[in-house]
Amino acid sequence: MAWMPGIGRGRAGLASVVFEGEVFILGGHDGHMPVKTMESFCPGKEDGDRGEWQELPPMLARRAYPTASLLNNKVYAVGGSADGRTLSTFEVYDVDKKAWDMWFTKPPLQTKRTLHATAVAEGKLYVTGGYDGIRDLKTVEVYDPRTNHWSHSTDAMTFSRSYHSLVTCAGSIYAIGGQDRTPDGDQPRAHVSVEAFELYCERWLPAPDLTVGRIGASAVVLADADGHEFIYLSGGSDGETMLSSVERFCPKIGIWEKVPPMALPRLGHTSAVVGGRLYVIGGFDGKVPLDTFECFDPQAWSWSAPLKMGVVREELPALPDGAAF
Repeated sequence: MAWMPGIGRGRAGLASVVFEGEVFILGGHDGHMPVKTMESFCPGKEDGDRGEWQELPPMLARRAYPTASLLNNKVYAVGGSADGRTLSTFEVYDVDKKAWDMWFTKPPLQTKRTLHATAVAEGKLYVTGGYDGIRDLKTVEVYDPRTNHWSHSTDAMTFSRSYHSLVTCAGSIYAIGGQDRTPDGDQPRAHVSVEAFELYCERWLPAPDLTVGRIGASAVVLADADGHEFIYLSGGSDGETMLSSVERFCPKIGIWEKVPPMALPRLGHTSAVVGGRLYVIGGFDGKVPLDTFECFDPQAWSWSAPLKMGVVREELPALPDGAAF
C-alpha cells in the first residue's frame, strides 16, 4: 500500500522518555495489534506547530503497555504484552549508538508484568505492580545496571496496583492510582490512594489521596518557576468514565489540586516535559486510539488544541470484528 501524506496512526498503551529535549516514544498498540515502533518528537516553539517527528530503530519485540525509563543515556523498555502473552523481557536502546542491545544480554524480570510502572532513583530502575496474567501485583523489583541484576524489594506496596503511575519526586517514589482486580473477575476498582516509597528507609508510606480514582492515567514531574516540583496526573478512567481532567500534587504542600482539563479524554496515553511544558501523547478516548497530542503551558495555565502526532505511516486494513487487540 502507498504511504499517505499527513496521516498518522493512533496509539494507546505507549511509553516515553525525554533525553536532551527530545521525546522518545515507543510501543503500544494501534487498535489492531501491538507495535514495536519507536520515534522521536522535538516539540515546536509556537502554538500550532506539531514539531519534528522522526522514525527511529524499532524495538526487537512488539510491546503493548511497556514502560520506558532513561538511565545512563539508555532507554529501558520493560515488560508489556503481545499476542496474548505477558512479557518478562526488557530491551535497552543506546541513545549515543542509536541502536538496541540484543535482548538476550539482559536478564528477564523475576515476574512477568504488563500494565506495570517504572521509575528511576539513585541509579537504579524500580518496577512496581502490574498484571502477571492472573492477578494484579503489589511486588517491587529493582534493576541495578552496574551488576545487570534484578532483586526484589523487601517492602511491597500496600495495595496491589496495575495500570497505575509511578514517578520520582522530592526524594520519594510515588505509586499513584491504578486498579486492583481479583482473580474471580470482579470489576476493577479505581484507586484514589497514593503511596510513597521513602528511599532513606526503603518503606512504603501513605500519601494524600487523589481527588478521583484513576486507572490508566499518566504522571510526570514538572517544576514551577520557583523550582518547586509538582506531579501532574492526567486523564485515565474512574472505572466507568474516560477522564479529561488533570490534577497536580506538590509534596511540600501535601494536597492534590485541579488543573484545567485536556481537550480530549485519554486513557493509556503517555506524557513528557520539555521546555517547562507538559505534553500528553496518544491514548484511548473510549472509541479509538488517538493520533493527537496536547500541550499544557503552566505559565498560561491553559492547553493547546490537539495536534496530529507521529511520522507518516502506511495505513493497515482493519481486522474483522472481535480481532482487535
